[in-house]
Amino acid sequence: MAAKFSDNASDEFMDTNCCVCAGKKITRKAENFCVECQDYYCIPCTDTHKTFPLMRGHKLLDKSDFSTHFLLSSLPCFPTERCKIHKAKILDMFCKNHDEIVCVTCVAINHRACQSIHSIPDEVDYLYNQSNSDETKEQLTAAKKTAEDKKKVIQQILSDLKKQKQKATDSIINYRRELEAELKRLETGSLEDLDVQCKSMERYLQSEIKVAEKDIDDLELYASKLQKSNGNKAQEFVCAKSAQKIIDKAKTSTSTIQNQTEEKKGFFSADRTIKKYLIQLKALGQVSKAEATYKVKQQKNIHKWAKEYKYTM
Repeated sequence: MAAKFSDNASDEFMDTNCCVCAGKKITRKAENFCVECQDYYCIPCTDTHKTFPLMRGHKLLDKSDFSTHFLLSSLPCFPTERCKIHKAKILDMFCKNHDEIVCVTCVAINHRACQSIHSIPDEVDYLYNQSNSDETKEQLTAAKKTAEDKKKVIQQILSDLKKQKQKATDSIINYRRELEAELKRLETGSLEDLDVQCKSMERYLQSEIKVAEKDIDDLELYASKLQKSNGNKAQEFVCAKSAQKIIDKAKTSTSTIQNQTEEKKGFFSADRTIKKYLIQLKALGQVSKAEATYKVKQQKNIHKWAKEYKYTM
């Protein structure tokens, strides 16, 4: 915990207790101050502090570091943020040429040609501007509000997207069911046609069976007559001539039914154009890339893009 420095700051520092020891209910005078931790340490706690790898790069100040410049401040004015590239280094330099906060290693590597390099701890009164800091705070608040509004808009878009996806999924399924219904209709029509054709063929064949049975009876009759007319040449001649007509009639009937039976084999011929058309397709339809526009209520600090955010799917 920091002491309040005044004209007698050195005496007050002498009266400041070690923060770590104080936490253990031990009273021990502080000898050092850690800029990063913003705490005071006694000699033993300072030694312990140095043993931790992550704390070895911390800037430790002892009593001799507290010059008249620092005695006028409530705390030693040193940056505590570390360089993201050189993690063991503190961001304590400012390159005015690039308007960039850097560490000493960054200066040595990337800013050797820069003419305006400033030490932040030494020149903070020259560099620091309270009005700029306040303005930055306001900008941070406004930017945070804009980012939050952006997040809300995107979340709403995501929610609507999920609803649209489900709606499109239902449409695809329903269309497939419609196609299935049409295929079922076509199937029913083909089966009905088949049934009509088969029944017609059955009736015809039944009639031909009766014709065949009549031919069989006539052939048997004339075979019997011809047998009985044996020895009677006149009757035998009559029977032979009459039987020949019955034989020719039976042959013609048999030949006709055989030809019709051959024609009726495999009498369903599928319309292959339906399958060929379906094979050419990759989907039941096209997923449109129709533009969707989402509007949100106008707010004081909202960015223009958030007022009317557009996306395509």
